[in-house]
Amino acid sequence: MVLREVLLDSKLVFSKPQDRLFAGQIDRMDRFALRYRARKYQSEQYRMPWSGLRGQRTSLIPHQLHIAHDVGRRHAPRVLLADEVGLGKTIEAGMILHQQLLAAPPSAC
Repeated sequence: MVLREVLLDSKLVFSKPQDRLFAGQIDRMDRFALRYRARKYQSEQYRMPWSGLRGQRTSLIPHQLHIAHDVGRRHAPRVLLADEVGLGKTIEAGMILHQQLLAAPPSAC
């Protein structure tokens, strides 16, 4: 679906859904369906077992996700991350740590 920018109104501000409804400011069904699918997809993603691997703000190289997923699932990971310079060992280590913290029971944190 393509939503042209000229269709967006910069002056409408509603903080409550009922305000929009009573003012007659409702979207077409296809736009509602698009928002619904996006929220549903987002909800499904948060329930995935690798959700702890999404906490970073980096562009991942595929091998980083593979290593972080495999090592992060271990009970007490002890690994040596070694590859060429610039391939993201620090990012891998951070992702592993992040996943371990999310998976740990509250008393362990």
